[in-house]
Amino acid sequence: AGVVAYGLVDSADLQIGTSYLRLSLDDGVAQTRNAGLSDVTVDVKWRFLERGPWSLALKPGIIIPVGSEARGLGRGNWAGGSLLVLSYEPGPVSFHSHAGYLYNNLVGEQRSLWHFSGAVTWQATEALKLVADVAYDTNPLAYGADGVFRAVVGAIYSPVKNVDLDIGVKRGYQAPALGVALLAGLTLRW
Repeated sequence: AGVVAYGLVDSADLQIGTSYLRLSLDDGVAQTRNAGLSDVTVDVKWRFLERGPWSLALKPGIIIPVGSEARGLGRGNWAGGSLLVLSYEPGPVSFHSHAGYLYNNLVGEQRSLWHFSGAVTWQATEALKLVADVAYDTNPLAYGADGVFRAVVGAIYSPVKNVDLDIGVKRGYQAPALGVALLAGLTLRW
């Protein structure tokens, strides 16, 4: 996934993102492989309240269906929603929470999707931050578990001021998020 963020003002950022997907499906009869760009997300994150270590932000956004739905790379429909972000950063240990809603207009899936998550970060050294995050999302499928739980543990290493190298492990606990994934990322600031 790639995201480009631009600071509109000190308290608001415009974020545009997309992912490059590689899919391999094997149904026992045939094997299908597809690769390409997924849908584009456009969000604005606005920190509207900052009081000492506390901050509150709103992040409305849309999903633009540019990925190929026929090849499994995109949704095929527009969607929109918003996140409310609460952060408490008193020192080396910080806490963050998200509560969000997405209007999902895909046929055969639930219309209202909710997201709740909480994270704790620890600035272990000047260059190393450790992260743990748990999340609950509404299962978009009309069958199966009511919700999908995920957990992520990881580290962010900043070898120089404007570069972050991220690595982590994500574990999903119900379908459609079952399984384990290795995460890696790079953040460049200018």
